[in-house]
Amino acid sequence: MFDSIMVLENYWEKDILEDTSNETSVKKFFEGFAELYNLKFYFKYFSDEKDIRHWINLYEKINTKPKLLYIAAHGAKGRIDGTHKSINLSTFIKLLKRKKYINYLMLGSCFVGNDSNLIKILKSNKNLLWVAGYENSIPWIDSTVFDVLFLSRILNKPWRKKYNTIVRNIIQKEFVDFAGSMGFLFAFRKKGSNDIQILRPENPEEFIDYF
Repeated sequence: MFDSIMVLENYWEKDILEDTSNETSVKKFFEGFAELYNLKFYFKYFSDEKDIRHWINLYEKINTKPKLLYIAAHGAKGRIDGTHKSINLSTFIKLLKRKKYINYLMLGSCFVGNDSNLIKILKSNKNLLWVAGYENSIPWIDSTVFDVLFLSRILNKPWRKKYNTIVRNIIQKEFVDFAGSMGFLFAFRKKGSNDIQILRPENPEEFIDYF
């Protein structure tokens, strides 16, 4: 499905002068996940839009294999938090617009993953196959653990099956309460078209066939 994962993280505590060697970070969670599934793992901190652009461009160019990008930061409905300045969603979308090999995107940020934002992101780049995120305020540890579990379940499934069947089963049967409480949404593009569908934990029947 994807050969590598890159996590771009903004500092969660921006006003602490003490030693940051044990600072809160999603790195160890995803590093362990990548090692378990033999994925190439890349991790960088970002402060602003320039940082994100730089690391996304480098990640795109390393090879022509499918890639997963994970953004870890505080968020608002239309913005991703930065250390000095937040990044407008429209700016972030432009950074992904012409990327051919970043095919999967997860947004580990509060409020950014509402349905309209996910649809905008998918419509901006036909090479993006799916994007997932949260429309609610999310506890840091809960959402990080959920994202790792979700990706783990996906990689354990035979992808000859349909996206909608796999993700519906994962969310409806395994994580329905957990996912629903955080407002987790999964948006995917129907193969061969620009039709986009949103999966909500409470409405899995709304999905259409991916293949």
